[in-house]
Amino acid sequence: MREHFVFCGGLIASRNKSAILHLDVNAPTGSPSRINLRIDHISRRLADNIPDLLTDMLEVAAYVYCADQFTGRGTSQMTEMGAEWRRRFRFNIPVRCLSVWKNPSILDALCDTLSFLSEDEYAFEFVESAKLQPLQSYIPFDDSMDQSFELDEVVLFSGGLDSLAGAIDAIMGAGKRLALVSHQSSTMVASKQHGLLAALRDRTPPGSLFHIPVVINKGHSEAVEFTQRNPVIHVCDVGIYRCSHVRSR
Repeated sequence: MREHFVFCGGLIASRNKSAILHLDVNAPTGSPSRINLRIDHISRRLADNIPDLLTDMLEVAAYVYCADQFTGRGTSQMTEMGAEWRRRFRFNIPVRCLSVWKNPSILDALCDTLSFLSEDEYAFEFVESAKLQPLQSYIPFDDSMDQSFELDEVVLFSGGLDSLAGAIDAIMGAGKRLALVSHQSSTMVASKQHGLLAALRDRTPPGSLFHIPVVINKGHSEAVEFTQRNPVIHVCDVGIYRCSHVRSR
C-alpha cells in the first residue's frame, strides 16, 4: 500500500517523500495548493463566537476531502486484484487547539472513523498553528443576511431521498424549524439541492427552513478520484452542524 503524504496550511516536508500533496486554505488565489472553503448563506447571529476547535474541525475536513479527491485509487484497470484500491494517508496539519487534537482518544477516534468508512488508512500529525484564520473569513456576509433564525434542529441535507424525506417529516410532520446543511461538491449537485429547497419552501410555512451550503474545492483543478467512498462530506457537514448547534442552543 503506497503512502501519500499531505502537508497542510503551509507546512513543508522535512525530507524528500515519494508522494506529497500540499493543501492550504490560507494560500493566495491562484496558488496550486489553494483550497477554497466557503460557507454561504449563514446569518451573523449563527456564526458569532464560534469556538476555535470547530474551525479546526472544518479545516481538517476540507483537507481530508481534497486529499481524497486528488489521490487516485490504483488504476482504471484495477490490476493485481485491486491491490492499490486502499490508500495510506499521512496528514500534517496546523491547528489552533493542539492539546485537543493530540489527545490519543481523539486521534484514535478520528483515524478509526475515517478508515472504517473509506477503507483507507489515516494518520495525523498536528502542530500548533501560526495563522489564526477565523471562521468568519470563510463566510461571505452581506447586510441582507444579518438576520435571526430561531431553529429547532439542524439536519444534514444532501439532496438525496433520505435527507429530503427527513426534512419533510420534521417540517410538515412535526412542525419544526430546520437549518439544512448541505455539501455542494459540484454545480449539478447544487442545482438539485436548490430545486428541492424551492419546492420545500413552496409547501411549508414561511420561516420553516434555513439553508447552509458548504463549498469545498481546489480551485479549477480537476479531481482524479470520484468514488466518493470517503466520509469526509459527512465530517464537514457535522462540523457545520456543531457550529450551528453551539449558537442555537
